Amino acid sequence: MQQASLITRVEERASDWARMPPLRQRAVLLALVPRMDIGSDQVIIHLRSGRLAAFLKDRLVAPNLDQAADEPTLPLCHPLRLRSLSECPQTPGKWCFLCRTP
Repeated sequence: MQQASLITRVEERASDWARMPPLRQRAVLLALVPRMDIGSDQVIIHLRSGRLAAFLKDRLVAPNLDQAADEPTLPLCHPLRLRSLSECPQTPGKWCFLCRTP
């Protein structure tokens, strides 16, 4: 895909996401994300880049679990800062993964 058409396709998929049935969203996430690592200072989402390309081209199919383990993944890292939920008015006294490092 060329860069401009890829960006257009990502925008289309993003706008479709909210209208997608929850079971379809779950199937897509299970196909794209084999693992997430959550640490005290970052979250790493391991993304199957080949399946992301297939999703953007409307060619995503149910994963074959035997082949899925062999697929390369792209780790996407994002820093975070844990804080006590006592600082958060929604659920005091527990730990929060919701806040991002500024």
